[in-house]
Amino acid sequence: MNKIIRALISVLLIISTLGVGVFAANPTYSVSSAYKNGAYYQKLLDVKLTGNQAQDIANIALSQVGYHEGSGSSDLSGSSSSSGNYTEYGKWFGQQGNWCAIFVSWCANQAGIPTSVLKKNAVASGNSCQYGEKKYNFGSRTPKVGDILYIQNDSDSAVDHVGLVYKVDDTYIYSVEGNFGNKVGTIKYYRDSGKQTYYSSTKILFYGVPDYETGITKGDVNSDKKVNSNDALNILEFAVGKRDFTESQIIAGDMNSDGSVDSQDALAVLKEATGQ
Repeated sequence: MNKIIRALISVLLIISTLGVGVFAANPTYSVSSAYKNGAYYQKLLDVKLTGNQAQDIANIALSQVGYHEGSGSSDLSGSSSSSGNYTEYGKWFGQQGNWCAIFVSWCANQAGIPTSVLKKNAVASGNSCQYGEKKYNFGSRTPKVGDILYIQNDSDSAVDHVGLVYKVDDTYIYSVEGNFGNKVGTIKYYRDSGKQTYYSSTKILFYGVPDYETGITKGDVNSDKKVNSNDALNILEFAVGKRDFTESQIIAGDMNSDGSVDSQDALAVLKEATGQ
């Protein structure tokens, strides 16, 4: 390691004590005063967007878990206990009422996903995908983060509800859903049968799979479309436990593809940024 590289890394380590900005989610519209003064607005602002659209829409949705619908246009903070179908999400959409599908559209919008990838939609019914995505019958593929679940709530064969996949393991498909018990909630479905663990009569009928962009560029861990010293600093902070990374950031930060993100990756980013 030459003297210039050593000096630059020393500077980065000193700067790391000062902190850096992050690419945070910001509302794309004029939010209501009730929502802005409530807890769920701040939770939205705390989301760090990665540029991986599938992960970003899931993270936006998860930030709203616990939000409860209100009884009128002034009751949009998310802290209500009423059942009037009034939500901040409906306010953004321009339509109040049943809101599970609207919630998915709101999350996509806050994640910066264009309508060419996921259409604005308020419908949770029918036998086809409603957001312009590809349809896969249950069991025909392994669901992934960001997939849209089309769900049957009763004994007929019609879609009644939609949700967003945020996690999958060997046993369960994990979904975050608007308008579940009048609020945003997290639900589990058995991966082998598609049946919900809470209500056995509720099951997944099919998946909608949008054509998400991954947005992952090696070295660009802060998703600003550049590879520079800020990325090297972020990687160093992650390596010493001062910063958390999403899965997408870990992929972007692993410059030598050895399965870990450490000071060697920070050095590789720094060399690329300085043309060495």
